[in-house]
Amino acid sequence: LLFIRSTSRIGVLVKIVEDKPMAINLFASYLRQSHEYEELIRFYEMVGDKEAAGMLMYERCKSERNPKTQLEKLRHCEIFFRHYPELSPNVPLLQEHMNLLERQLKIHNVASSSTMPALASAGSVLFYSVITTLYYCCRYFYKDTATSSPCNPRVFKTDFKLTEQQYMFMAIKAQASLRDWTEIDDLLSVKGIFGTKLKSPIGFKNVVRFVSNHGAPDEVKLKYLNEVSDVEERLKLAMDYNAHHVAINLLYQAKDQKKLEAYINRVPPGSEYRQVIQDKLRILAIRK
Repeated sequence: LLFIRSTSRIGVLVKIVEDKPMAINLFASYLRQSHEYEELIRFYEMVGDKEAAGMLMYERCKSERNPKTQLEKLRHCEIFFRHYPELSPNVPLLQEHMNLLERQLKIHNVASSSTMPALASAGSVLFYSVITTLYYCCRYFYKDTATSSPCNPRVFKTDFKLTEQQYMFMAIKAQASLRDWTEIDDLLSVKGIFGTKLKSPIGFKNVVRFVSNHGAPDEVKLKYLNEVSDVEERLKLAMDYNAHHVAINLLYQAKDQKKLEAYINRVPPGSEYRQVIQDKLRILAIRK
């Protein structure tokens, strides 16, 4: 095959191997190993494997690390995909990829010209997923409310058809990393007929996890722990994140003397929690 390739046109080689799958695979493997990707795409196309040609072309587009060059290659890829019925159903995915990269370029340009100290060490948003890009917008541009701004996270959510749950997940996660407990409370507060209540479309388990991982004060953890309806789940979270007050009370309410005795080893020596545990153990012993 290599001799034929070196002495003849590619069309001659294709004629020889087109009805020999093993020969096609061997030659394709050789071209891939020698990094002759353009030749491999052309070869796949000529032997009739348009899907392999299209997927390799897209794979090569994604490996390009210059965003403007990648966009140009993606546009050529889109033209190729439109040309073949077996590839045309994938055109919307290519368009989504291009739309996201174009948006990331705009966000990147705004971030590069910003004087915000946090952005200096933020890294680039280019080439990340749509969800990670949403997090980036929530983390660094949450206060941007201009409807024309490419960085506005609420506009980004709408433009890329993300759900309210996806938005809230990233918004709360981002505000937790900023330790903005007030903003998280505002995000979760819903006004109703009987006043304001807390409601989390991502579950309060995730809220507890986010705020605890970023060093939230006990009163913040306690507020969201109390919203976890499942008692076993609440106890596990309290124990995982050292919300001692909640864990001690839940064990006491469950009259679980053994676990309460064991829990005393988890609280700091000399802390008020040791005394609280001992008091509750005495009460449980009296009630036996």
